[in-house]
Amino acid sequence: MKIGVLGAGAVGSFLGGLLALRYGPENVILVGRGAHAETVRTRGYLVLSARGKVHKIPVRFELDPRNLAETNLVIFCVKSHATAEALHQAQPYLQNATLVVIQNGICDYLFSERIPQDRLVAGTTAINVAITAPGELALQLDGFTMLGPMFPQAVQAARAATDVLAGGGLRAFFTPEIHGIRYTKLGINAVGYVSCLSASNFISEGLLCREWRRRIAIPLLQEILGVYQAAGIQPRPIPGRSSLTGLARVCRTLDLPVIGNFLGWGLRRLFDRRPIIFSLYQDLLAGKKTEVDYIHGEIVRLAKLANQPAPLCELVINLVHELEKKPPGTFFTREEVIDRFSAAGVAPLSGGPAPRKE
Repeated sequence: MKIGVLGAGAVGSFLGGLLALRYGPENVILVGRGAHAETVRTRGYLVLSARGKVHKIPVRFELDPRNLAETNLVIFCVKSHATAEALHQAQPYLQNATLVVIQNGICDYLFSERIPQDRLVAGTTAINVAITAPGELALQLDGFTMLGPMFPQAVQAARAATDVLAGGGLRAFFTPEIHGIRYTKLGINAVGYVSCLSASNFISEGLLCREWRRRIAIPLLQEILGVYQAAGIQPRPIPGRSSLTGLARVCRTLDLPVIGNFLGWGLRRLFDRRPIIFSLYQDLLAGKKTEVDYIHGEIVRLAKLANQPAPLCELVINLVHELEKKPPGTFFTREEVIDRFSAAGVAPLSGGPAPRKE
């Protein structure tokens, strides 16, 4: 069994590194670009801090997708906006390999245009990984990796891919509800990414801020859930994590006098020490193109198909594109983001009823 990882950034390198640790570096090929890729390729190993241990893992890291030739399974972790280009470059070398797609965004149609549907496996992961320095990874948040068929014809391929990942030491399992789980993660990311606009800690400077929570998080969650309902999407809880409705309950609980203070203290204590680092923040910091058109953009696409408004998701897209045009590392203040949401015409909410216009 030869395994490839295409788009080996933070998450891809983490997955590939654990697989190389179990199956051997001669059987796992990581393909990526940039300083991280160059560093690992030159020195021949990854430094991975995870689960209380630091691992120095020998890996084979390449820059050209032609090195994926003769692989049996390829984990596709390319940024969503680069999907079409990456598929065009890699397709001649994928041959009969099963493709496991683990991305933040959702763009299944791009894969079905180039890869037979019986070889397309959809995946999502609850882990959060950061590149702390070129060639060095830190597992910020552990969790499960879930796989399922992207299309009905791929059930067998999804089960086989799950066995490979689980056998490689990953906390992976097969689920027929993969699409509902993917849309839950998409929705949670859509809320979390708003904190990136101001380089804020999603928990302590976002959810634990009453104005941010009431003017941004809750109205945005309600918009997303409304779009999903209108589009016939049934979001499913992420095992070991939360659901969109669960996140809304957390927001409402934080408004309660005693239990809210206790919950806030616990969340702050946990996430101040190990904050969630979103890829959108890292991209804005580095002056790179972001995946917002495949995160909030996917929700807007569903909204248009269902004839449903999604003004807050459209606002986030516009705000991100504003920052993409500015020098790297430029952000709004948290107050500016709250004001922009307020100007969108959605009243501050504490949860429960649907958004209403002022």
